[in-house]
Amino acid sequence: LCARYKKAVFARAKADLIPEFASQGRRESHPGQESAETRAGLLAEGSIIIRAIKGLRRVTVRKI
Repeated sequence: LCARYKKAVFARAKADLIPEFASQGRRESHPGQESAETRAGLLAEGSIIIRAIKGLRRVTVRKI
């Protein structure tokens, strides 16, 4: 449980730091293209891990 939580926190932290890295270290290449995909992937990974900690499946369907 602790390892999963740390993994989720680190994924969120990396996603928050992606724009800083793109502006500092990648000025020559295309900074905006890769960072959006990578950030979305990290946020999705964090969400999946949090759902696993809560005991939920990856996708939930509810009747409204």
